[in-house]
Amino acid sequence: MDKFAILIPIHNEAERIAVFNKQLQALDIPYFFVDDGSTDDTVYRIYEHHIPCISYFPQQGKGFAIQLGAHSLIKLDFDWILTIDMDGYYNLADIEKLDFLLLFHEQDTDIFIGNRLWNRYSMNWFHYCKNKIISWWISRKAGKKFADVKCGLRLLNKKIFDLRCTNKKYESDVLIQASKLHYRIMEVPIDFIGK
Repeated sequence: MDKFAILIPIHNEAERIAVFNKQLQALDIPYFFVDDGSTDDTVYRIYEHHIPCISYFPQQGKGFAIQLGAHSLIKLDFDWILTIDMDGYYNLADIEKLDFLLLFHEQDTDIFIGNRLWNRYSMNWFHYCKNKIISWWISRKAGKKFADVKCGLRLLNKKIFDLRCTNKKYESDVLIQASKLHYRIMEVPIDFIGK
């Protein structure tokens, strides 16, 4: 049995979902999309390409999509869920890096979170500064220093999905609550693919 599955929350991704699906197939890791109330042809593309997915309508937000998908994968006996945004900013080879780290740190880490900001020059100045400010603010609220709280590439133990987090700021709330509960969080330098 695979140790983790990949979860991809999506909304209005008809243009890119077929290509991204092929890229995921090449990884040979179980994956699952959650369509958060798309209003374009995303649902049609999902069925056209036989993409594993849950779809619902109307849109409920990214936090709802992640929770729904994670609980579905946990019912299938996955202990770890890797979440990734489908915005094209991530190098899928970094998934292998997280898989390797899980091999050695499964017992002493609850959340692995990507850090795109380790390389100042990979992101434009405006977005770099914005992410640094948001990370500073969330770090203060969490009582733990984070370099990149907005990174959508994360590997989370299934117990993290028992936290009650608000839908609108789900990813930040997860880090704040997990920090306050003394969950172990490891930041991992990853590549950022600018557009």
